[in-house]
Amino acid sequence: MATTLPEQGLFQGRIHYDGAFAVLNLHHAPAPWLVGHAAFASAYNTACERVSPGALAELGIPVTVLTWRKA
Repeated sequence: MATTLPEQGLFQGRIHYDGAFAVLNLHHAPAPWLVGHAAFASAYNTACERVSPGALAELGIPVTVLTWRKA
């Protein structure tokens, strides 16, 4: 099953099942760290926003969501 996650097109890849596990093979991800641990992702997003202000907003997600680990 090919899929884009989420609808905004942030991730493009294929999901397949290997026994009881779902496996996501990424084909394209402009910010691949977003699929990692929330604490790591929010720290990386915060650093990215300092270096390139507004770059994350161009992905279509509010910066507050990308830099707040609970979001």
